[in-house]
Amino acid sequence: MSSRSRLPDLGQLSIALLEALVTPVIGDRAVGVIKAPSQESQLRNKLQDILLQVERKFIAKHDNQALSAALINLPFHNLDSLQIAIRAFYDNPASSNLADLLSQRIRIDFKYFDSKEIDDAVQQYLAILRREIIPLSEEIRQKLQVDSILNIQEDLQDLVKAFKTLRAEKQSTLGLSPAMPPLVVGRDHDLRVLKEKLAGSQTTDSHVQVLTAIRGWPGVGKTTIAAVLAHDNEIARYFPDGVLWISLGPKPNLLTAATLWGRSLGEDFLKYGHLAEASSRLSQLLRNRSMLLVIDDVWEPEHAVPFIVGGTKCATLITTRENSVALDLAPTAEDIYRLPVLTEHYSIVLLQKLAPGIVSRFPAECRQLAIELEGLPLALQVAGHMLNAEEEYGFSASDLLNELRNATRILQAKAPADRTDVENATTPSVAALLLKSTDRLDPYTRECFACLGVFAPKPATFDLSVMKKMWQTDDPAPIIRVLVDRGLLDPIADAGRFQLHSLLVAHARSLLTKN
Repeated sequence: MSSRSRLPDLGQLSIALLEALVTPVIGDRAVGVIKAPSQESQLRNKLQDILLQVERKFIAKHDNQALSAALINLPFHNLDSLQIAIRAFYDNPASSNLADLLSQRIRIDFKYFDSKEIDDAVQQYLAILRREIIPLSEEIRQKLQVDSILNIQEDLQDLVKAFKTLRAEKQSTLGLSPAMPPLVVGRDHDLRVLKEKLAGSQTTDSHVQVLTAIRGWPGVGKTTIAAVLAHDNEIARYFPDGVLWISLGPKPNLLTAATLWGRSLGEDFLKYGHLAEASSRLSQLLRNRSMLLVIDDVWEPEHAVPFIVGGTKCATLITTRENSVALDLAPTAEDIYRLPVLTEHYSIVLLQKLAPGIVSRFPAECRQLAIELEGLPLALQVAGHMLNAEEEYGFSASDLLNELRNATRILQAKAPADRTDVENATTPSVAALLLKSTDRLDPYTRECFACLGVFAPKPATFDLSVMKKMWQTDDPAPIIRVLVDRGLLDPIADAGRFQLHSLLVAHARSLLTKN
């Protein structure tokens, strides 16, 4: 059984229901469990669907949302007694044991509810269970009657242990999250800061969800660090209900994206013809959950708004290369995290991991390459892979090291494998990734940006007077604002100057050549 399988988030009651169904007991005789993974998976999925239906039907029929949530998320301290009551309920649905147990638990933790209201709600909940769960349990019992299976008790114990492990770990990542990045270097500090920001929803009494925006140069690793956080054990403890992830891009289909989140939460969103309806329903589903919502690669603030729907126990993490998006969406300036480039030390460490033989034989040249590429992970990864390939072919890497220093060769290369367009089975070039930003500029601003590449010093920094002359304008500020907003130019604090990354310098030159 895969540790990445997902139990339905219906609280302790439903987990106990699920375990009781998977390990049914008839009298004193345990029932065997079919070992075939496909049958086991189908069984588990069917159980989850039924339990989710019970939750939806109960909430729909009971007006008091607070009481609905209280019943569904009851914190049971003694699961054994609950399971015994559930099994007795199967044998005799008219028995009052389970109803009494549920009512008692609500009265202990939710004293402000009226006793009759609690009893009515419990009876309503059990009525739905009788209709939905009891017939299913009989079907399951018949399917699991396999006389030829040996070691029945051991099989049952293994299955219950697996379910308990899933419940304890709760590390499922829902939605379309990427796999854990295979290589991450020099990001310990950034991860620590971001985890502290995201944990605010769990460590404070705030009545609003935490929202953090990561911004930075194209290729600095915003999506990578978000993916690391999505798979982080500490984050899993903060957000035990899992992670929802969506990557938007410049031209997203927002309704389809919302439908994917709805499906991950156990509901069919195809019935919603409008984005506003889907967004509203997401908000309802997430109200009492504790989840991390990752909205990756946001290009317009309006694209992200329908997905900022978490409850007070949720946190939202946004990644964007666009400064204006971060400013528009982040509640305060402190909620924007500027992901820096790697230090010189970690740039060399990254190259060493990718091309150990080359770094060993050409330490000075590799150090100079790391300096020239200004710590940008995208450029360093492409350079490292190219150097390693050159060595595998048996060629000398000295010429390639010199070519890579001006970044033009890197622009022509394919991006790393994690940038592959899976749907179209293609991997874009580095230049194509950067064109996503510059293609959004109007022709005049794009020409001004291209001019920066021609006249760029090393390092590529400019003051207002230089840009005024270069662009032949009395007021360069409007153009500068657009370039900063697009993540193509970065102000240097308290210096009155603006920086252009070396990879963007090469890209700017290529635009002028193309024109």
